[in-house]
Amino acid sequence: MITTEQKAVRSTFMEFQNSLKQSNNFHQYTIQSDLDAVCIITGINADLFNSVFIQHPKTVSACLNELQKLKQQINLPLTAWTTHGITSQEIERYLKNNCKSPGTFFGMSLEISEAKLSPYPQEITIEQITNETQANIFAEIFCKVFNMQNNKKDILAWANKQCNVQAPNSINSLAKINNTYAGASSLMIDQHFDLFNTGGLYNACVLPQFRQNGIGLAMAMIEFIRLNDLT
Repeated sequence: MITTEQKAVRSTFMEFQNSLKQSNNFHQYTIQSDLDAVCIITGINADLFNSVFIQHPKTVSACLNELQKLKQQINLPLTAWTTHGITSQEIERYLKNNCKSPGTFFGMSLEISEAKLSPYPQEITIEQITNETQANIFAEIFCKVFNMQNNKKDILAWANKQCNVQAPNSINSLAKINNTYAGASSLMIDQHFDLFNTGGLYNACVLPQFRQNGIGLAMAMIEFIRLNDLT
């Protein structure tokens, strides 16, 4: 049985994917052989950015046929996710044997009240992104670290959108060390999760030349504090 914590991890990830949609009018896709499946097509031409979260497929063959047709229809990379809600192992085995897998996607949950904050070097500062100049730096760092240079326009548009809406899906941040930009991260806020308030740390990345300096730790500590203030 899927736990509340597992729902929380999946929920924030789906919130992240939904926030990346290039248009609010993007066509809503459904899988007829699994009406509980969630299809999130962002329109971004990159692995992991267009997804189907399989829930309760009626038959494996029908579900897989629909997934193949959907991939052809959108003409984009398509990722099929198996979740804790699946009771049959047949579809998971088939996907592993017949499809390219990026590996297991791990998520973690933490009770904010139990978090132990650690000190980080004073030369590291974290700033929240509030304007286009900062959003552009975020996109540059993100795309360089994750090797997505061809998608910088998409990531920049997303980061800018989060600055200009009243209830953003994400609070994005930049990390500096000795006044030089070195890393980026996102605190995803699931506005619709009604079991308990939850957030997810995503997109945490540090430029290679600045790693092993405590920047990742600093970003995580700041996000913990922000989430605690929001809940």
